[in-house]
Amino acid sequence: MSIEQSGSRSSRRVCAGVSRRNFWKKLARQSGGTILTFDALQRGWVGAAQTASSKLEDIPRLDGTLELEGAVLQSFAFDMGRNVQRAPVAVLKPGSVEDLIRMVQYANRHDLKIAMRGRGHSQYGQSLVERGIVVDSSMLRAVKMAGPDAVDVQPGATWGDVNDVTLRAGKTPRVMPDTMRTITVGGTLSVGGWGETSHNFGAVVDTVEELDVVTGDSRLLTCSEHQNMELFEMTLAGLGQCGLIARARLRLASAPAQVVRRELIYQDVDAYLADASRLIVDSPFDYQRTAVNHAPDGGWNLSMMVGMQSDGKGPNLAALTEGLKFQSATEQTRVSYQEYLYRNKARDNEVFPANPKNPRPRAFLTMFLPASKAKEFAAKLLAAPEERAGLIGVFPLNVRRFRRPLFKLPAEDLAFSFWFRPDTTADAEGHLKLMAINRRMVERMRLAGGKRYTPYGLFASAAEWQEHFGPEVWRRFSAAKMKYDPNHVLTPGPGIFV
Repeated sequence: MSIEQSGSRSSRRVCAGVSRRNFWKKLARQSGGTILTFDALQRGWVGAAQTASSKLEDIPRLDGTLELEGAVLQSFAFDMGRNVQRAPVAVLKPGSVEDLIRMVQYANRHDLKIAMRGRGHSQYGQSLVERGIVVDSSMLRAVKMAGPDAVDVQPGATWGDVNDVTLRAGKTPRVMPDTMRTITVGGTLSVGGWGETSHNFGAVVDTVEELDVVTGDSRLLTCSEHQNMELFEMTLAGLGQCGLIARARLRLASAPAQVVRRELIYQDVDAYLADASRLIVDSPFDYQRTAVNHAPDGGWNLSMMVGMQSDGKGPNLAALTEGLKFQSATEQTRVSYQEYLYRNKARDNEVFPANPKNPRPRAFLTMFLPASKAKEFAAKLLAAPEERAGLIGVFPLNVRRFRRPLFKLPAEDLAFSFWFRPDTTADAEGHLKLMAINRRMVERMRLAGGKRYTPYGLFASAAEWQEHFGPEVWRRFSAAKMKYDPNHVLTPGPGIFV
């Protein structure tokens, strides 16, 4: 059932229910009227609330709709990781920013939790709300230019939506994630984001000029580095703890006509790390990304993709890569900027969507290691049969380019991100094994002075969050939480302020 309200009109419609027993039969069972669901964070089976068992009263007049039961609630009970189930009692499909304000006010009056969700790319339930309200940001996806060098974007717009507008003006965001249609701007800004130009411009959140934010005490505030600065800094990469993003203004750069790219292949870890560290600081290339791939002999190839913008002439990447210690390299290729933006389209459609057609859980993990520890960490991973199956990325970062306080990186000038996307498994025992491997890697990372990337960080307690942010940032974050969300109604999924 949903409630749809616009002006003085209201209507009701009935949505067909979806049986939970059809969801991943090997990892869920029904007993005594209680749904038991596999929770990888709790390492076992836990009870899950029925989605349609609660009634909401005194619902305010809305420009959009409020879904109260049926298939919609089922689809918002999981994120992409599918490691936990947290069923909401309502899903708001807002027709306006005013709807966000009204429902945050409602959550405060009725002691409910509320969170905004984009495409649900979190791994461990961060965008879910147990018996609360989830805001479907896809209903707010307007994009419009804000002068020649900036664009205003609502939270539910994808990066493809953004570039559909900016490219017509010959512009593009300074930092682009490597997925275009499968992640939202609001979701990216809530966790940080980075891309192939981050060695020059930092994280995606470093390119934000201004935000409109609906705070936990239901105020709509505009914030920037010059206005309500603390709210600005505690919202960017802040996982929705102090406010829900209603609009973001992003800085733009000129869009190139073409991108020229070349792939450098390494078998030697020392050579790869040395070259990657040098290039990330010297910044001779406009684009830089790395990956780890299985070699035909059963070993590993470390791949570094470098690229330059082009107007149709040059540059010669072979000359720019002279002196590097790679074992082999491809010929340079030239593609349009549009082709470059959608380079990962096939992978995104296969890996990322959080939908019922792909119900197995995942155990993705992303960590940042200080450069001084990266060699030892990488060598252990590449030599460990259990762990190396999930290693798919080792990416250098110039820490000095990342300025937002909640995007935590190691306390060195250079760091390497380690990405893991292990194969999924259809049984609970196999999945618990993957999670145990990830926990061991997290502990090694922690002892090496590393940090976790929050949507794929496998945080299991409030104490881990406090350690992650460190004493000074934790003090600021806690104070902002109390100031802007005093009743703690916003975004309970990460478990930061428990």
